[in-house]
Amino acid sequence: MKKGLAAKRKHHCTERAQERYGVKMRTDDINAIGNIIRAGRGTAGTKLSTGKSLWVVHYNGQDMAVIYSTRAHCAKTILPMDDRRVRELLAEAGVTIPSRLRAGPAVA
Repeated sequence: MKKGLAAKRKHHCTERAQERYGVKMRTDDINAIGNIIRAGRGTAGTKLSTGKSLWVVHYNGQDMAVIYSTRAHCAKTILPMDDRRVRELLAEAGVTIPSRLRAGPAVA
C-alpha cells in the first residue's frame, strides 16, 4: 500500500474513533488495533467482501467495531457498535454481543 494512502486511512480511523466513541487516538493506536487483529486477539465477526472483514476489538477499555483490510493489513474504519448493520453482521456470524454493549455506547 502506498504510504500516503496508509496515512489517510489511519487519520480516517482516528477521526471516526473520536466521532463514534469519544476517544482520542493517534496513529500508534490504530497500528496497535491492527496488531491485535493480525494476532487474532480480536473477535472476528465476518468477511464483508474480498479483502475486508468486520472485527470487534477491545482497546483501552472500549469494544470497537473495526473494518479491517487483509490486503492492506490495516484498519479501514471504526464503526459504532450500536450500528444496526454491525449488529446484524455479528449476529449472522454467531458473535455474541456483550450485554454491556447491547444498548450501545453512552452518548454525552
